[in-house]
Amino acid sequence: GYLNPNIITNVYEYDRVFDDQCANMDVYNHLGVSMLKNVIKQRKNVTFYVYGQTGSGKTHTLLGGKKEEGFFPILLSDILEIGYIAQISAIEIYNNKCYDLFQEKRHIAQRANGSADFVLSNVEKKKMKGSEDIRNITSVIADNRQVGLSSENSASSRSHLLITVFIDGKVINILDLAGCEKAHDAICKDRRAYKENGEINQSLFALKECIRALLNKQSYIPYRRSELTKLLKTSFEPNHQTYILATVSQEKVHAVTTLDVMNYI
Repeated sequence: GYLNPNIITNVYEYDRVFDDQCANMDVYNHLGVSMLKNVIKQRKNVTFYVYGQTGSGKTHTLLGGKKEEGFFPILLSDILEIGYIAQISAIEIYNNKCYDLFQEKRHIAQRANGSADFVLSNVEKKKMKGSEDIRNITSVIADNRQVGLSSENSASSRSHLLITVFIDGKVINILDLAGCEKAHDAICKDRRAYKENGEINQSLFALKECIRALLNKQSYIPYRRSELTKLLKTSFEPNHQTYILATVSQEKVHAVTTLDVMNYI
């Protein structure tokens, strides 16, 4: 057939691609089981990034909805089933400040300890003992997340969410990053929305710079540039196993943003 010379073909290679017929359980079976093996058998800490455009399914994949469970509650159910007790913290990074979702969004500060790691002061950890705890924890996180008007809908996540699962002396960091669309695609109707969008993009840029420094084998990782990268400082160290899941839109109108996401991943 006729090949349009104005169409550019991009080829990408990933470990796995999930199409629109896949369920959250499919994502978990491929990634979650591997994470638990790394934590329990390999004794590694794990960080799991979920990155993509607003409205492309990040939060639904992690927390689920009325029709299906999300990655996070499935993970907690498996931890219970294999006989481990876990504790969970949930931190929202909004406008470059940290808030504890388990303490009615109380502002908490990060402090450097004697090992030059950043720790959160007085963060609350919920102990998980049964399935009812899983439902309550997931519900509190979903209900307390900062939302607002974005390019896609009126209830988009306007903050980063860091859920940390403490299990057997190791941690699983699950990071739901706020939407990565460019500033000119965002809907900013007031000063607060402009500030939200600016802080999101600055923190995502800081994270990219840390990853670039790792790839270039630089001796210094610039993690002090944002509260987000301070929280993730230990994830840039060799004893960490990192997973990244990108969510993309299939609509042509979002093609440019989708290409940006796929290139970054």
